[in-house]
Amino acid sequence: MKLPKIIFVSLLIVSFCFTNLSFATNDKLESEIIELIKETKRIWDTQNYSDLKSLWDADDENPIYIPEERVDFPTDWKSLERYWDPIPGRKILEGIRNDYSNVKIKLISDDVAIIVMDLHYDLKIINTNAMSGFDRIMCVVVRRNGQWKYSAYIEAPMNPMSQVSLMWKKSKMNNESKKSNMKDDPEYFETYLQLLNLYEKAVPKDFDDYLDSINSND
Repeated sequence: MKLPKIIFVSLLIVSFCFTNLSFATNDKLESEIIELIKETKRIWDTQNYSDLKSLWDADDENPIYIPEERVDFPTDWKSLERYWDPIPGRKILEGIRNDYSNVKIKLISDDVAIIVMDLHYDLKIINTNAMSGFDRIMCVVVRRNGQWKYSAYIEAPMNPMSQVSLMWKKSKMNNESKKSNMKDDPEYFETYLQLLNLYEKAVPKDFDDYLDSINSND
C-alpha cells in the first residue's frame, strides 16, 4: 500500500516542479517581449523612424502595419518602408513621443505571442500646432534566433464618439481652470451632435428593409 502512495506523492512533486518551470519560462518570455516594447519606444524617441525595421521579422514577406490614420495600409516591405519614410530626405514631423502602457501578453507558443497595450502619443507636424491622442494596439510577435520581432502591428482606436468623450476628459484634466460637465460644455456637445449626424447619414438605404425582415415574426 505504501508504494502507490509514494508514486502518487512523487508524481505530485514532479507536476509541481514542471508547473513552476512553465511559469518561470513564461515570465522570461514576457520579459523579453517587454524589452522589445521598450526598444520600440527608444527608436521612436530618436525620430529615426526607418530604424523601426530592425525590430521586425525580416523573413516575413508580408508584414502588416495598420495605422489609425490610413484607409490603406502596408502589407509588404516596400509600402511599410514608405510609411516610415514617405518622402526620403524631407522631414515631416517636428517630433513624436510614444508611450506604451497597460501591456498584456498572450503567449501562443514559445515563439509566437500576441500583445495588446495602450498608446499615448504627442506629436507635432512641421508648421502646425502640437496634438495628443491615444490608441489601443494589438501586435503579433515572433521569436527568431532568440529575439522577438514584430510580424503585425495594428492600431485599434475606439469609435469616434467614445474617442471624443475620452479626449474631452483628458483635455479637462490638463486644464484645471476649465473643469466642467460634458452636458454643460458647448464645444463637446456640438462635436457629439456632429458625429451623431454623420453616423446617421452613413446608414445604408436598405437597412430599414433588413430590420423589417428580422423583426417580421415578432
